[in-house]
Amino acid sequence: MKRYIDAKQCACIAIYAKNEEGKPIEIVQAGTTIYSMQIKDRKDYLMIEEKNAVFFIFDDCIPQIDFYAVPRIDIFARDNQDGYFGTIGDISDLENLKAIICYINKNRNVFKVANCLREFLFPTDTIRERIQHMKPISGITFCSSLKEAKELYEFLNI
Repeated sequence: MKRYIDAKQCACIAIYAKNEEGKPIEIVQAGTTIYSMQIKDRKDYLMIEEKNAVFFIFDDCIPQIDFYAVPRIDIFARDNQDGYFGTIGDISDLENLKAIICYINKNRNVFKVANCLREFLFPTDTIRERIQHMKPISGITFCSSLKEAKELYEFLNI
């Protein structure tokens, strides 16, 4: 059994829930969040951006995302074809070795790019190769809003 929580409204570290029979309920974060970096760090990413057409998101230029993802996608970069790069199910973090990196194209097709952010970014000179060899994945639902997602999935009120 799964239940969903909105990642924007709930900043919980962990939630444990059981059903009426005492069996654990799987809690899944939902929503589309943005991981933006400080402007002062922009110069550190210019080489990656120029070489690979992966444009990281900084505090002074946060895009408006027009979809609500289930499970959660934390967007950290875009490309020049109206697509986004993000982590599935968790925040974007180099230390997180479990959050799969995905690419969402402008038609909302989803592709797996790497097993984690560290694998996607390093070595930097092979990022383009990883992008060229990404594989389609399923299991992501795009809704127009949290309200629409709540019509499809059972959310916990926290």
